[in-house]
Amino acid sequence: MDGSRPQELATGTPDASSGLLDRRSFFGLYAQSRARLSADTSLLAGLRWNRTRETRRTTGDAVALLDDSQKNSRLSGSVGALWEVWRDRSGDLDDVALHASVGNTFQPPQLDFGADAGSQPLLHPETQRSVSFGIKADGYDGRFDLDLGVFLADFANQAVTAQVDGSPVLPNGGRERYQGFEVETSFRPAAGLTLAGHASYGQARYREFTTLIDGTPTDLDGRYRVLTPRLRAGAAVIYAPDRGLGFSLTANYTGSRFLDVLNQSRVGGYTTLDASLAYRFDRCTLSLAASNLTDRREAVLPSELGEGQIYRMPGRRIFASMAVRFE
Repeated sequence: MDGSRPQELATGTPDASSGLLDRRSFFGLYAQSRARLSADTSLLAGLRWNRTRETRRTTGDAVALLDDSQKNSRLSGSVGALWEVWRDRSGDLDDVALHASVGNTFQPPQLDFGADAGSQPLLHPETQRSVSFGIKADGYDGRFDLDLGVFLADFANQAVTAQVDGSPVLPNGGRERYQGFEVETSFRPAAGLTLAGHASYGQARYREFTTLIDGTPTDLDGRYRVLTPRLRAGAAVIYAPDRGLGFSLTANYTGSRFLDVLNQSRVGGYTTLDASLAYRFDRCTLSLAASNLTDRREAVLPSELGEGQIYRMPGRRIFASMAVRFE
C-alpha cells in the first residue's frame, strides 16, 4: 500500500536434488430429497459424507526430510423449508412465501506451492455453519418479484500465521463471522423489458483470530475482514426481445472497505458500469459486451505475498461473440 516492493519470499535457486510431493484424494457420498408436507409447505434436505486424505513428502539431497499424512472424514448437510402463506392469482399480489435454511459444511484447505510449502504443517479442513431466512413475493401475473433475506455464517478452523522455533508457520485456529441482509427485485413492464435492482448490507468480522504481523502475534478480534465492503448495491435495465435489437446497462456499487487487517487504511466506495448490445436472428445472436466502462482499478483481493500487497480489478474490457442455435 505504501508503494514499496514486496518482501522476498525466497532467495537463491532451489537445489535440483530437493523436491516436494503432495498428493490429495477425495471421496464422498451425498443424498438429497424434497418432501411436500402439505399443499403450502415443502422441505428440502441434503446429507453428504466426505473423506479426504493428504500425504506430503519433502526431500533434500535425495534424503527424505519430512513425511506427513492425514485423513479427515466428515458428515455435513443442510435443510431448508418453504411455506406459502399467500396464494391469490386474481389480485395484484400473486404469491408470498417464507423460507428458512440451516447448513453445516466444510472445505479442504487451500494448498500453497510457495517456497516454504514443504516445511508447513498439514492443515485441517475449514468449517462453516450458516442460517438464513427470508420472504419471497411475486405479483402482476409474474411481472414483479421480490426477495428479502437475512443471513449469518460462522467460519472456523481457518489458517492463521504463527511462529514456531523462530519460523512462521500456518496452523489452523482462526474464526470469522459474516452476517447481514439482502434484497433483490425485478419488474417487467413490457415484453422483453426488465428493470432489476439489488442491495445488501453485511458485516464480516474476525472472531478469535490471532495472527503474526511483522513478527508479533496480533489479536484481530472484532476487526473487519480485509476488502469486504459492508454495502453492495446494483441496478440494471435489460431489453431482450425474441428477435431484433436488444441491450443492457448495469451499474454496481461497492461500498467502503479496509485494505489492512488492523483496519487502519480505509478506502471509499466506487461504481462500475457494464453494457451490452445484441441482435437476435432466428438461429443466431450477435453480441458486443463491455465491462467496467468507468475503468476503475480498485483493490479487490489480498495477495498471497503478504500484508499490504493487493490485487486490483481489471480495467475496461470489450468482448464480441456469436451464438448459433441448432435444432
